[in-house]
Amino acid sequence: MKRAFEAITFILALVAIIFAAIQYSDSHELIKSNKALTDRVEYLLGTASTKYIDEFPKDILGIQEVVSGTCENLDIMVSVPGYAQYSSPRDFDRYKAALIAVAKSTLRENKAAKKCLGKKTDPTRNDDESSRIRLLLFRPPDRRTMMADQFQKDRFLAALQDPKSEAKQRFITFFAANPRLIPNTTPDAYLQKVQNGSYDEFLSQLEKLHHLNEVLYCNEGVSIRYSSERFSTYLWLQDNEQAAFSYDTNRITFRTNDQTLIKSFRSLFEDAWKKSTPFDDYKDSPSMATKSSALEQQ
Repeated sequence: MKRAFEAITFILALVAIIFAAIQYSDSHELIKSNKALTDRVEYLLGTASTKYIDEFPKDILGIQEVVSGTCENLDIMVSVPGYAQYSSPRDFDRYKAALIAVAKSTLRENKAAKKCLGKKTDPTRNDDESSRIRLLLFRPPDRRTMMADQFQKDRFLAALQDPKSEAKQRFITFFAANPRLIPNTTPDAYLQKVQNGSYDEFLSQLEKLHHLNEVLYCNEGVSIRYSSERFSTYLWLQDNEQAAFSYDTNRITFRTNDQTLIKSFRSLFEDAWKKSTPFDDYKDSPSMATKSSALEQQ
């Protein structure tokens, strides 16, 4: 059974990496050919340098471990600031706390906690400076579209009507963990409201929470920008030493300390960061649909 599971994991990982290789092809800094990257990953999955974490949303705690090991720099490339918050709110709270802890920590504190052992640090930086976090996200209009795809209206509403469905339990658990989104009502009562015509309001509540997370991160010193296009590769780059990575196509997450792979991910992130839009362009509203339309007409 274990061998069968490992074989399936390997095949899924290989498919994901091939997809990533195709996505990387526009960057001349990356691996020269899809086959080269595939061969490299095939080797890595048989070594200790690249390991399976878990499927979404169970991967969030493994990602948290990568985040918590940051010494100086943490770069994140993911669709929304509340990654896995709807699917696993309690685990997300731990992940968020870890991210904020990194933002507040100083290089001196991280050295004392042995998070910098064996890592090259910037000699021009003062030990009392805080760690740097860059967070690259989908633009608010793009993530609204993504959420509409994720929660396909007819299928989602039908699932909420099934008392034994995972969708209904997940809905109740999420709003029980975030009661401020639905003041003066209960998760069960709000579920009935969504079923009776408030589906768009439900999506707006998710947008609102993503925006609250963004504001919180910004207040803690996290640099936030929005990608010029929707990406499928999700990354958590801890310094230049370790990374968690997954692909939206299969929702399986891995952890690696292989330098060839990390260099490729670094190039991907830096290229997307250079093309991104500042947080200030969207900071006043979680939806920004009107502003997006105006920008597209310019």
